[in-house]
Formats: sequence, C-alpha cells, structure tokens
Amino acid sequence: MLSSFLLYMEKYMYKIVAWPTMYTKYNLNFATTLMWSVVLSLKLVCTVEPFHRTQAQMLRTNTLVNTLKCRQWEDEAVSNELDTFVRLLMLRRPSYAPLSMLMLERALVVKIYGCLVTYLVIMLTYGPEVQQ
Repeated sequence: MLSSFLLYMEKYMYKIVAWPTMYTKYNLNFATTLMWSVVLSLKLVCTVEPFHRTQAQMLRTNTLVNTLKCRQWEDEAVSNELDTFVRLLMLRRPSYAPLSMLMLERALVVKIYGCLVTYLVIMLTYGPEVQQ
C-alpha cells in the first residue's frame, strides 16, 4: 500500500512540476492532479500517524510509571507491581514493522518525501536530455 502511494505521488508530483513545459494552457486536469497529490499525501500521513501516537503514549506511560516508582511506597506489593510494570514496558516496546521491512513512524514519511523530491530533481534535470 505504501509503495503504491509512493508511485502515484511521484506521478502526480511530476505532472505538477513539469506542467508548464508539457502543456501550454491551464485546464481542469492540473487542479485534479494537484488534488490527488494532496489526497495521497494525507492518506500517507493518516496511515502512519496512529502508529507514532502509540509509541509516544508508551514512552509517556513509561515516564509516568518511573515517576511513581521513585516515590516511597509503604505497601511493598504496590512497589513490586510498579517495578514489574516498568520492566515489562522496557522489554515490550511497541514497534510496527510490516513483514519486518520498515518501521511505521513519522521518520518514514520524511524519508518518502525526501525520496520523492530527489527523484523529481533527477527527472527534471535529466528528463529533457533523454527525450531528445
């Protein structure tokens, strides 16, 4: 799914950037292309954001439990349960990696956009030379 987003976004972004050289007049096709690129960008962000939120909440929970653990508890059972919970939090960090290929986090979105921009620069730099 992410690879199809990448391919479609590349196609639409290339059309937007290369529009002045490809077409002489403005028409509805440009607006459609622009809207599709925005929709695909939002889909990518909406796909990755819940996984990032889960990781952020897990780190927040870890911080809160460590703060509670540092307090002096008169009840030994509460202290032991907090200690066990902290250890479980440290050992079971949530990470979402479909097929163990990549981690679904915000850094992935930045990498994808960086890849798109690099590919566009290469296409715009060497594209006209290859067509001639």
